[in-house]
Amino acid sequence: MSTLLEMLGCRYPLLHDLGMKGLHLLLALPHAIRAAGEGVDGLVVSGSESGGLRSMGSESSTMVLVPLVADHVKIPVVAAGGIADRRGYRAALALGAQGVQIGTRFIASEEAPAPQVWKEAILACGDGGTTMVPLNMKMRVIPNKKLVDLAADPTVDLSQEYNLMNAPKGWMSGDFDLFPAGAGQAASLIREIKPVKAIIDEMVS
Repeated sequence: MSTLLEMLGCRYPLLHDLGMKGLHLLLALPHAIRAAGEGVDGLVVSGSESGGLRSMGSESSTMVLVPLVADHVKIPVVAAGGIADRRGYRAALALGAQGVQIGTRFIASEEAPAPQVWKEAILACGDGGTTMVPLNMKMRVIPNKKLVDLAADPTVDLSQEYNLMNAPKGWMSGDFDLFPAGAGQAASLIREIKPVKAIIDEMVS
């Protein structure tokens, strides 16, 4: 391994001593400025469209956050969030990114080890088809009937109903009652399951 992606602390001098490079995943400009000052080699800038764990605070979209960070640092920027096809890829480069991080689009690929029910949930996800689950951190997911029913009850504390530690087990088993399927807003752009090579070739063509 020559590159490490992290978001928990600043260990870049140690990585450099080992001959490695470090990328820092961030959700806001102050995080980018701090990481750049600590010697990180590149930044993965995750806009509010992204799936997975999110901040409990207000967040900026990829369209806003990527150029904002690019204007304030002099190291490579990787855009993440809402990118699923050639249009998103080209837009990210135009915003000042040197590359992109892709999540949801690759879950819905032939090679992904995700269960078929997860891939099909992504294909069925339309505009507005994801939501935030407020736990100790927010998580962007595709709501199922259990989540919709729980969220409709004002007396229910979702942080007591879902344990973040169960997310990997729920996702990889397809048991979305244990934890709802994770996905970013780009899910609404995905219409078929393709080989990874076909996804990349289309994106960079």
